[in-house]
Amino acid sequence: MSLLDLPCRWLAIIVAYFCYRWQNYMIRLFSLVILYLIFAFWLTFEGFDLWVHKLNFGTFTGKVIEDVAENDIVFTNELGEKKSINQLHGEYIVLDFWFTGCRICFDTMPNFQKLYNLSNSNKVGLFSVCCYNEKQGEDYLTGRKVLSERGYDYPVLSINIKDPLLQNLGVSAMPMVLIFNSERKLIFRGSLEYAEDFMKDFKCKI
Repeated sequence: MSLLDLPCRWLAIIVAYFCYRWQNYMIRLFSLVILYLIFAFWLTFEGFDLWVHKLNFGTFTGKVIEDVAENDIVFTNELGEKKSINQLHGEYIVLDFWFTGCRICFDTMPNFQKLYNLSNSNKVGLFSVCCYNEKQGEDYLTGRKVLSERGYDYPVLSINIKDPLLQNLGVSAMPMVLIFNSERKLIFRGSLEYAEDFMKDFKCKI
């Protein structure tokens, strides 16, 4: 039984209990049944996605406000140079984390390319972040090679998949998108789909 099943079963038990206790009070019974149906309807559509997002990324909508030591957020660019997040161009910085063994990561790449093509580079800096695995013979060049082979031209950064920075940023599942504001505070952690909606709320087209 998944965690998603638990709220439904708990509510069903509660409704069944009150139906048993209040069987002579049809109005209350009817109200409880309607309440259960509304909850089930919500969970079937929007509620399910929110719950899955919570399980995968720790938040229902992706919105967070976290101060991160900026000097510690360092990646390797395509030339092998170390770049901190403060050296990345853009008022907002969008980082899409992935690794080569993640099938879902590859499925989201076309959407990231579309966002990159539509983005205002001065407003938003979009960067793919390849988390390479040295045990599999990968290095900082792996990300660019993989993307180029598939026809993607957005910029790519790299980081060792064992780097403790990933844990410090809360990157526990991939693909995962992180968004930093102009003050380089972490303001979003979640899926690419939710990230796009999040940025629209900030009137910042990506």
